[in-house]
Amino acid sequence: MKPDLRHVILIEKEKGGYSTKYRVRDASGNEWVAKIGKEAQSETAASHLLWAIGYFADVDYLVPSVRVDGIKKPLTNARFSARPKDIKSVDGFKWADNPFIGTREFQGLKVMMALINNWDIKDSNNKILLVPDKNGKNELQYVVHDVGGSFGKISHIPRFLQFKPDRNNPKAYASSHLVDKVQKGEVRLHFSPKNKGLFKHISVEDARWLGGLLSLLSQQQIEDAFRSANYKPDQVGLLKAAVSKRVAELNHLPGNPSLATRQRRHG
Repeated sequence: MKPDLRHVILIEKEKGGYSTKYRVRDASGNEWVAKIGKEAQSETAASHLLWAIGYFADVDYLVPSVRVDGIKKPLTNARFSARPKDIKSVDGFKWADNPFIGTREFQGLKVMMALINNWDIKDSNNKILLVPDKNGKNELQYVVHDVGGSFGKISHIPRFLQFKPDRNNPKAYASSHLVDKVQKGEVRLHFSPKNKGLFKHISVEDARWLGGLLSLLSQQQIEDAFRSANYKPDQVGLLKAAVSKRVAELNHLPGNPSLATRQRRHG
């Protein structure tokens, strides 16, 4: 699925959304949606980390620079996203109403949204894909689509009061933490998305399960997720360290001394 950039032509400009997007065709005849702007890097890295621990994710490539016939200036840091031609989007799903409510995997997905600080938790970003297998049968895959609102500053100001919610801000992301405290066997996350109520009642066991999955990734693999999104070397270092620190918070629940300090402070 890697885009063939030898010759890329514009099909049309896509409508709507926070970022500027173009539908384009590459030299091999494959269609892509090229997104430019602040979300392109964060979305690429976030989708790669989701995929790396076993969740379904969009096919995203970050192209540092590409000329597109029909667009005057080269596109820089363009996220190219596409699906194989035999995979179709058939529906969406709701965070509060889907077949996986209450499962460890779904609770872990919520924790992952907090870990990458994807504040843009809304049902319209969720997709159900119809995917054929080798035996001619179909599988429904549930995907959190459009995770570009990730790796930004954590804020507890209500979203409707924020002029522009933050995204793709490595320095601010690295300065924050993931877990505020543990109370009665549940984890309170340092996270303020649109649908904050969805992130209540996450057990220590579910949070540690997600931390265990992430611990299977090497430091090089975490670094590669950010290098693949064309972050600068110093930003790659910051983001890798920040993700690793958050994974450690999950894996040391609830007996982390720094966590106990936060419990006293917030208590």
